[in-house]
Amino acid sequence: MPFTVKYKPRNLKEFVNQKEAVEIFLRWIKRWKPGSKSLLFYGMPGTGKTALIHAFASEKNLEFIELNASDWRSASQIQEVLGQSMLQKPLFKKSKIFLIDEVDGIAGREDLGGVGAIIKIIKESAYPCILTANNPWDSKFRTLRQYCQLVQFGKIHVFDIEKRLQQICEKEKIK
Repeated sequence: MPFTVKYKPRNLKEFVNQKEAVEIFLRWIKRWKPGSKSLLFYGMPGTGKTALIHAFASEKNLEFIELNASDWRSASQIQEVLGQSMLQKPLFKKSKIFLIDEVDGIAGREDLGGVGAIIKIIKESAYPCILTANNPWDSKFRTLRQYCQLVQFGKIHVFDIEKRLQQICEKEKIK
């Protein structure tokens, strides 16, 4: 098993860096109610946008539903994958959380209505929904930004990376 999978954060204590983004997320999730704005995490790849939601869902025992917008981009595809699940109660967990990852993968004619479908989901969902993007400032997201609170993820400091690698090496008995 790759170390990136084996040692991915399973709770917020294991999450490295991004203190401000985590604090914003925790305040938002505490106050979230149906019809609230979504969060739109943005920043460079590998800064923990998706990992934060995975760790939180794992820690809180939430049903985690993820849609990669690069794979499911049209309104009908997005509605088909997420639509009913956004309204139904979870089967085995106490609640749900949704992640629409890589929304900047939506573009062009073949993705007609994709942004509109995401806005509809944000407005109608019975559960919190978080979006991720590398660049939320693209003009195609002008309308979507009105329904989101933007949260920037900065670069991870080399010292934080080194500290986490040391922990992994100790667990793996690597010198």
